[in-house]
Amino acid sequence: MKVCGLYYVAGQPPSSSAPGSSTFQEVVSAIHKRYTKARPLPPWNLAHNLSRSTPATSDDPTPRAYHHALNLSFHPGKTFLYIHPPPIPGVPMRPGPGNAVVAIPATQTESFNNLLSTKFSALWTPKQSLSIRDGHAYGIGELIIRVGEVKSAKGVGGNPPALHGVVVYIGNHVGDPNAADGKFASTISSDRKVEDAAKAVSSEEEVKEAVTFVQEMIKEVWKGLEVAGGLKEPHKEKFVQYEGQDEWEAAEMEVRMWCDILRLRA
Repeated sequence: MKVCGLYYVAGQPPSSSAPGSSTFQEVVSAIHKRYTKARPLPPWNLAHNLSRSTPATSDDPTPRAYHHALNLSFHPGKTFLYIHPPPIPGVPMRPGPGNAVVAIPATQTESFNNLLSTKFSALWTPKQSLSIRDGHAYGIGELIIRVGEVKSAKGVGGNPPALHGVVVYIGNHVGDPNAADGKFASTISSDRKVEDAAKAVSSEEEVKEAVTFVQEMIKEVWKGLEVAGGLKEPHKEKFVQYEGQDEWEAAEMEVRMWCDILRLRA
């Protein structure tokens, strides 16, 4: 089982008087300073196209649904499609037939987006296209941290793509990632090092406790990065618990998490 947290902070581009002062650079610098044994992982990319349901009339008060097309380089060869249905007040959203996640070959992404914006314009109106290019990733024991700058997919009027913000992904396992019955969870020690610690995870109550433990650990890692914009100003936080050992289930839960965060940038 895996638990991860995804944090979004409004971007702060480098100022001319203080080069390298962006939120992205602050996070990367903090990781290198705090976790001296962090091992670099391959760079990663993201592409996200968001469309909103077209109202029947200009004054239609009906809440809008959102259509996501999401490509994550660490899930190679796929573009995930997800329809985020209109919220129902007081009713929590749960996975189901009405908001399923499906995948198409990544090579068909551009043609699919063109189809959606032309042939299905009566149903969906393009809202925004975002991207992350050459994001940084680090491994610290079983912990994975990914950092990326969220920008518009294209610039306007000859200007470079606009910076929207920075996302920080922090994920770790509950139980042995190589064993179905789970025999340990990772922890973070007081001397600022992440290490594996033996922790039996068997009963349902123990699983709940282990999940809570890892969630708190992720929050401590986030706080330890001391991201000024994330601590002093409101930021979006999303936690996901990947239940079960099925690879598709894990990918589906992760896609929902990313889409929930990116939708709020619209």
